[in-house]
Amino acid sequence: MNEIARLRAELDAAVAAFDGEAVRTIAEGLATGIGQRVAEHPDAFLAALGRSLDTFDDERTASLCAALVAHLREREAPYPPDRAVDVLARLRRKRRVHEVLNVADALLQYGCDTNRVRRAYAQALLDAGHLSAGIDVLERLETRCLESADERELAEARGLLGRAWKQIYCTGAGSPSRRRAALERAERHYAGEFRRDPQLLWHGINSVALQCRARRDALAGYVPSTGTIAGPEIAALVGATDSGADGDADDVPLADRAPDMDVWTQATLAEACLAEDDFAGALRWVGRYIERDEDGRAPADAFEIASTLRQFEEVWQLDIGNLEHARILEVLRSALLDREGGSVSLADARAEAGAIDAMLEDAAFEQILGRDRFRNLRWYRTGIERARAVCKLVGAHGEGFGTGFLVRAEDLGLRHASDWVVLTNAHVVSESAEERAGTPAAVPPDEASLRFEASDEPERHYAITRVLASSPRRELDFSVLALDGEGDFPEPIRIARRLPLLESEQRVYVIGHPRGGDIAFSLNDNLLIDHEAPKVHYRSPTEGGSSGSPLFNQNWELIGLHHAGGKDMPKLNGRVGRYPANEGLWIQSIREAIVSGPG
Repeated sequence: MNEIARLRAELDAAVAAFDGEAVRTIAEGLATGIGQRVAEHPDAFLAALGRSLDTFDDERTASLCAALVAHLREREAPYPPDRAVDVLARLRRKRRVHEVLNVADALLQYGCDTNRVRRAYAQALLDAGHLSAGIDVLERLETRCLESADERELAEARGLLGRAWKQIYCTGAGSPSRRRAALERAERHYAGEFRRDPQLLWHGINSVALQCRARRDALAGYVPSTGTIAGPEIAALVGATDSGADGDADDVPLADRAPDMDVWTQATLAEACLAEDDFAGALRWVGRYIERDEDGRAPADAFEIASTLRQFEEVWQLDIGNLEHARILEVLRSALLDREGGSVSLADARAEAGAIDAMLEDAAFEQILGRDRFRNLRWYRTGIERARAVCKLVGAHGEGFGTGFLVRAEDLGLRHASDWVVLTNAHVVSESAEERAGTPAAVPPDEASLRFEASDEPERHYAITRVLASSPRRELDFSVLALDGEGDFPEPIRIARRLPLLESEQRVYVIGHPRGGDIAFSLNDNLLIDHEAPKVHYRSPTEGGSSGSPLFNQNWELIGLHHAGGKDMPKLNGRVGRYPANEGLWIQSIREAIVSGPG
């Protein structure tokens, strides 16, 4: 009997004996054994990895990658180079930086030492913020590519060197002379490769972006190393002219009639428009870039959109306070929220809401963007409106320690002098001595206040007068707070009547103050896993400070109160085992407890 068959027999025996702890231990061993067997077969491994990434099963992805690393240590022949590249590319597209680093390092150690694997390793170092280490790997790769006459990987290595030095410049760290040297190095890497091969569009457009940035930063005497590259020069190389098929100019926007092209080319052409201050043209290309195909698939997923958004904010310095900039930024942010994964921070939710309102009132904007993308922007705007009712709980010294949100008192079955109350966790704010002695320790209401940072009065503090209703953390973990003060409060959040169906993939959204910082939409692995009243499970563990956040369905209706996250949550509905998950509490269960409770 092989190892897997033995474990399966032991698992059956443990289940029959109702031995939950043994079932858990054996199941973990079985999963590890299956992962190791899958790792021995590159095609099967790639298929299994694709499934875990597409379903955002973080634990399964990490387990598969660990099994692959273990297999590489024992494997006699080097891993097939093409499959190695496929594995690293799939991990990177889902921003699994830690796994890329581990797998690439093991591939290099155990015989699969190709230029493409080295490049993937360097990219992951840059993605993880290890710029100096990444530069060292890339410079060695550059030398190796020159020696082996590998033109393709040489161009990629030099482009990534440009990216590393660009990041160093844009972070603003170091003396002015060092920052200037970083900019010059970045521009030299990008422009040099573009001049050598004008088909390397992303090198060319990065050179353009850096030259424009140098002008905005008023770097006296700065002269590009290989001469100025202009946006129209980039556009011309892909036929991005405004002439029709017969050579005569027409009134049909290029982005609406251009031949199909990959998403990076579309993003490049959007940047070429930015270089000429053609914001309407950039918006058209962004609209193409985020568009789904006829089958509803998104060629540009969260990784590509997040990368472009970062380039537009950090290098091009698009500003939400400028309406022409805001149109582009908010279209990208709404697309990012609509995709699976990533995060959207609302540093100034009021400004963003105002910018979107201006766009929605502009009849021409819908024509530019298209009906479907325009509708998605309305959906995103609804999310921002919900954020107005979310508050940061702050301590005596102004530090953020949790989240709460406004609901109508009557929706929770309460009779209260005000129409609204604030809901948060009992382990965040409580009058109970038991909760205040717990871990984490709840803050007594007279030592806390709150701010609605996305409202019209973001700096106003509201004192908490008393706790109207509560349930300990071991039960429903809620506190309903009454506030001191009158004001024009945001619209309370509407409560859902039912939980989403589990038959199809459903996304859920958390709005809160992770780590006590700016208000943000949580998009990290936000797939609904299961629910069994009063609990709702969804992936994956959120950051500290999210306790007390509202949990929404895809229609921005309140379905729960976020209260916990962990890597070892017991499964619901009688299923055996544990998994990594967030846990929220069904809002109607909270209401029922309040209605049936004392008083």
